[in-house]
Amino acid sequence: MTRYFTFGAEDKKFYKRLMFLALPIVVQEFLNAFVVIVNTVLLGALGVSEIAAVGLGGQLFFLFSLICFGVSSGSSILMGQFWGDGDAGSIRKTMGLNFAGCFSAALVFTCIALCLPRQVMGVYSADNRVIELGVTYLRVIWVSYFFSAAAVTINLSLRSTGQTLLPMATGLVSIVSNVLLNYLFIRVLKKGVPGAATAAVIARALEVGTQLILINALKMPVVGKLRDYFASDVIFFRKYIKLVLPVILNEFAWALGTSLYNAAYRFCGTAAQAALYVAVSINGLFNVVGMGVGTACGIIMANTLGEGDGTKAVNYSRKSLLLVMCISLITGALMIISFPLSITFFDMPGDARNYAFRLIIILAAGLFFKSFNFMAIVGILRNGGDTVFCFLLDMSTVWFIGVPAAFIGAVAFGLPIYWVFALVQLEEVSKFFFCGKRALSNIWVKKLV
Repeated sequence: MTRYFTFGAEDKKFYKRLMFLALPIVVQEFLNAFVVIVNTVLLGALGVSEIAAVGLGGQLFFLFSLICFGVSSGSSILMGQFWGDGDAGSIRKTMGLNFAGCFSAALVFTCIALCLPRQVMGVYSADNRVIELGVTYLRVIWVSYFFSAAAVTINLSLRSTGQTLLPMATGLVSIVSNVLLNYLFIRVLKKGVPGAATAAVIARALEVGTQLILINALKMPVVGKLRDYFASDVIFFRKYIKLVLPVILNEFAWALGTSLYNAAYRFCGTAAQAALYVAVSINGLFNVVGMGVGTACGIIMANTLGEGDGTKAVNYSRKSLLLVMCISLITGALMIISFPLSITFFDMPGDARNYAFRLIIILAAGLFFKSFNFMAIVGILRNGGDTVFCFLLDMSTVWFIGVPAAFIGAVAFGLPIYWVFALVQLEEVSKFFFCGKRALSNIWVKKLV
């Protein structure tokens, strides 16, 4: 295995490109996670109910965002290989289908947020105050779904062509504006939970506006005439659906199962749910490195396979898996060490802090498996078109291991939140073995375009 950490000329070229692509993604995702931390701190001054309401109200957006990620992730597989093959026209056709899918999802989730807000919140909480606060959040945040559909489509389209700096720059606009607007609406104007939602909507709108201005000013490859995005024929559409549909189903099944974990956590109490939201927020700061490297690897995999060099793709995949394992061990340790400092920023009662510390330890231990699985699925397997296997694996581990474990622990045995959460991590542990075997089998090595 040590041969995959060699540093010949070709290896240095790969690592250099990987870091060049990964660094802007890591910075962007780190800042996104930091915004979540800031928002949680601002809401924490209002109380644990407000923290829980925004966290649980965000579950609907979580489902929506992962469907958009599924559509865009599947699309970026094709776009990445088209880019490697030198076919810019097909990239724009794929973008048109990508946007149509994300915009349709935005319409569906908007209807749910406006027509069934109380029912949605009732799934995740039994606390009436949390439910009412969550309803006010959903009645504002739905506007951001449409801006998010556009932002995700443009971001992943740019990344698939190797452009990771521009998404970072436009993301920075969203992040800075989000923090400033949150402070304005929550602390200055005293708008509470609805203020947090309003800030998120405006920030996302500013991001999309900046994206459109920059990609047109810089004449990026993703920019074309309007008809270029709707030039798909039946054959192209069938190829697109065949590849992308399993990814969409994959993300939706995984997201719905993960969201149901929160339905189980409601039996652990509001303080426990708030502690989990805080712990996951802190974890987000450390999880971004593995995710960034995995996403960058996916870009390289798609481009390399599009060029028709399967041998090089296999070599790159092995190096990437070993690299992300080392990174996850380091970041997991740092997360535990830094907890005494990071928790001081949150205004939480003692029992919630104790819960958060135990949850951080579990998250740190699980980071190794989560990062490896992300690299294997998103960074490697999908980019060779192995989308059906990824769908079946994600669906089976979430629904047959994770969801039953959550409800058995929380409902049947009434365990504390940290033990329930530990049981849920069995999903990632079991997935690890299947992901590793599949990635090493080289079955996924295919040119799709």
